Amino acid sequence: MDPKKAVARKNSTHRRNTLEPAQYVSHADLLRIAKKNHCIGIHTEPVVALCRPAEDFWVFRATVYKSARCRGFVGYGDAHPGNVSPLIFNHAELRMAETRAVNRALRKAYGIALCSVEELPPWALSAKQVLNLSRTLQPGKSLRKGVHHANENSRSQSTQ
Repeated sequence: MDPKKAVARKNSTHRRNTLEPAQYVSHADLLRIAKKNHCIGIHTEPVVALCRPAEDFWVFRATVYKSARCRGFVGYGDAHPGNVSPLIFNHAELRMAETRAVNRALRKAYGIALCSVEELPPWALSAKQVLNLSRTLQPGKSLRKGVHHANENSRSQSTQ
């Protein structure tokens, strides 16, 4: 085999198995782009017919409106324990599904051809990326005050 082809093959395999900075975009990056372009609004809702809360399987639909006259750009996102890193706060399947839907809608609206890091499988993420995701998906302190919220670990309560 030609040595140049062997090196090229090795490099292409390496690129597929590691994440280079230009291969994905984060949720925060997408929100900054939307703000910079004066996005008028984002609407999200669960797709109830496809959700299975008992199995922590969630599907969301997000619509991004770039202007008041825009008909909207739609994106769908799903999450379940098999495609959400166990290192992320409370597994956060519901929030991850919503985030993925918003990311897809924003990428469509603004013509971004990169995958968002939130859509990558857990095994493809570095420790730093998982840490950044867990910070993004943790609920604010205002949700933790007062009555019990859905963000509390229902799995540990159901096993007691």
